[in-house]
Amino acid sequence: MQVYCSECNRETNHSEVMSPYELKSNIYDDLQWIEKYYIVKCGGCDSVAFVKQYGDEDMWKEMPWGEREYYYKYTVYPEEPSGKQEQHIIKELYKVPAFINELYNEVVKAYNNSSFILCFVGLRMLIEAICKEKGIEKVPLTNKDGSPKRTDTGEYKYRFLGLSEKLKNLLQDGHITQVQYKVLDQIRDLGNESVHEMTKHNDLVVKEAIGVLENMLYNIYDLATIEIFKK
Repeated sequence: MQVYCSECNRETNHSEVMSPYELKSNIYDDLQWIEKYYIVKCGGCDSVAFVKQYGDEDMWKEMPWGEREYYYKYTVYPEEPSGKQEQHIIKELYKVPAFINELYNEVVKAYNNSSFILCFVGLRMLIEAICKEKGIEKVPLTNKDGSPKRTDTGEYKYRFLGLSEKLKNLLQDGHITQVQYKVLDQIRDLGNESVHEMTKHNDLVVKEAIGVLENMLYNIYDLATIEIFKK
């Protein structure tokens, strides 16, 4: 049967894991009906779901030659999201570090489940993760004469950067363009609203923000490794 898969985010072919449990009407009932309950497995990702199949004598459509064709209604659990926003397909990013790619996947799943506040918090975290991977986290503290400050044990003292400063450093180091910087700074502001004010942004804004981050991940990691002409 073809039913919705919550992992694949679309309808896929499913097969039975075990024999169905069946209920049906009494032969003397006015309406004849049948219900079957299945445990099924997705043919694409192997995730398991629960499906109810229902049919009755009024569920039919007329075929070209006048005969009746009966059909069934399938209800799957976990259910398909009721939100109207278009599902976002996870982009294949091959050179992105594993912990960043995992966070990106969770952000898209949050969007597809209409969890827009969590999605924007995740987008902000994604920017932080990129900065961390690029070593943009802190700067050494200096004395008035320009020499580095040290602790009593001789270790350097550092000041941790805010996300706004990290974005500026990403720009200065050439990881992002001026246009990307301006957009990412807007995403930072929207992420702050989600974190501190529990502001829920609409699905179009969130989808655009995901697209910007996807392009940035591709430009920083995948595109930088492509060699078209061998030297």
